[in-house]
Amino acid sequence: HMPERMKKYGNRQRGIRWQVPWGKHNPPSEYRGARQTYKEEDYLPENVMPAVTIKDPYAWMGSMCRHTYGGHWRHFPEHCPNLIPNQVDIDNANSIVINGVEGVDHKTLRFDPNAKTVPMRIDYKSTSVHHDSMAHFWNGWYSEYFDADFPRLIVRFEDLVFHGKEVTETVCKCAGGEVNSGGFKYITESAKRGPGQHGAERTGLLSAILKYGNDKDRYNGFTKDDLQFAHKTLDRKMIEFFKYNDPPSALLE
Repeated sequence: HMPERMKKYGNRQRGIRWQVPWGKHNPPSEYRGARQTYKEEDYLPENVMPAVTIKDPYAWMGSMCRHTYGGHWRHFPEHCPNLIPNQVDIDNANSIVINGVEGVDHKTLRFDPNAKTVPMRIDYKSTSVHHDSMAHFWNGWYSEYFDADFPRLIVRFEDLVFHGKEVTETVCKCAGGEVNSGGFKYITESAKRGPGQHGAERTGLLSAILKYGNDKDRYNGFTKDDLQFAHKTLDRKMIEFFKYNDPPSALLE
């Protein structure tokens, strides 16, 4: 909480919200000036400093295969993440499939078997954005904040998993806040609740530590062509700034 703000505006005005007013899943370039989640008449985007978590792109693409959110692209359990089409994608080019599940759906994407990459469409509230691949989507989404001209804080997801207390307290102090009287508490169960949130594959703290604590599963689902393409396509500025490791040469050669 932010004590100075609470002194001025009352105890309900703690200065911290669970998501930005333009919506946590909306790109700021398109939505930052619009109210999507709150109803205050005096909302000004320059009065909000977003805190954004960024995730290792290879692990992030694997997560997208499990939970597609607003992403739509042709993929199958036998090949996902899929950036460069292989025989699995080509053999299923004419299938009526949405997000790996057979069925008729108005959001189904037709796949060109001659395409050089597997394209994606991301549906937002009032618009859709097309990307050439999952790697292009990672670049596009995070560059919205990385290259922004407004104040923002970007924190690595992995640092929150392994150093949650230290990162949270540092950010709180930097923003002029104070940790609540009860102190920092780890939430060991999934933060996603309700039947519509991630289905049965929810990730709690322990499973996140096991999943992201080593590189063993980082490249699951990728082919060599996928990894070579990702290594070439992912934004080098962000990869190097956030110190995400490249795939080992043995997987690229």
